[in-house]
Amino acid sequence: MDFFRLASYAQAFYLGRQHDILRLSRTGWIKKKPEGGYVGELDMFMHKEASKFFEERLGCIVVSEEVEDGGAPVFWPPRQDRFVVLDPWDGTHNTRLGLLGGGSMMALVERGDVVFSCIYLPFTQQALGDGFFFAVKGKGAFQALGTSTTQLKPLHVSSQVNLLEAYVSLEGPCRRLPGSEFARRIQKLAGWRNGPSCAYSFTCLASGIDHEPISIDGVISFGCESWDNLPGVLLTKEAGGKVTDFYGRSWSLEDCSNLICSNGVLHDQILALNSPAFR
Repeated sequence: MDFFRLASYAQAFYLGRQHDILRLSRTGWIKKKPEGGYVGELDMFMHKEASKFFEERLGCIVVSEEVEDGGAPVFWPPRQDRFVVLDPWDGTHNTRLGLLGGGSMMALVERGDVVFSCIYLPFTQQALGDGFFFAVKGKGAFQALGTSTTQLKPLHVSSQVNLLEAYVSLEGPCRRLPGSEFARRIQKLAGWRNGPSCAYSFTCLASGIDHEPISIDGVISFGCESWDNLPGVLLTKEAGGKVTDFYGRSWSLEDCSNLICSNGVLHDQILALNSPAFR
């Protein structure tokens, strides 16, 4: 499969829904989910549109964060060797508050590994014209400049080597973070912030070299779902970064909830805050 052509199709898909995304981000309904968190009209609109697009384009099932009325969640990990993981809209709560860091993202998984992923930040696209990011396994991570993928900027993580001067984004259910000793150690040593969305944080990490000396040098995911993490896993790795669990082990479909994504140079310093083996 030509993944660069897939990136072009995906960008065109998202750009074609830009007006609806911006409109629903401000006027769409929003409600609490029974299991916690929020779902909005924008989430469900992008769920229906993106699920249909990627199912037809790739010919495989789509595992989405959202489930339509009467639908049943897909068993994780799916039994199929090839499937799409989709977060139709990441950052529902913050978007409603007017924080413009939300986005939509997906990852294509083949035989247990992510081979393609993309993240679309519509507010970045509206303001700067470069809100589409994607990664291809073994080929790199890129940001599209403009409204097509004919102009691509290769992405690379930051070169920050000192955790005391680094910035780390903490992602996950905000009410759980204060109870994490690992998170408290990060907050004491590094500059840190709760990101507006995983989508936004991962693009900042992957493009870190462009934002130095104020770059995002790591993203720590606490209890996130597969659709939150897998698109960023490939983007980070293809931009020159490193991804492991909290103990330095390789991630897997069965173990992709608690992850450390970093510029690579800082990885062992971050691991040492949680795992004695790295101290």
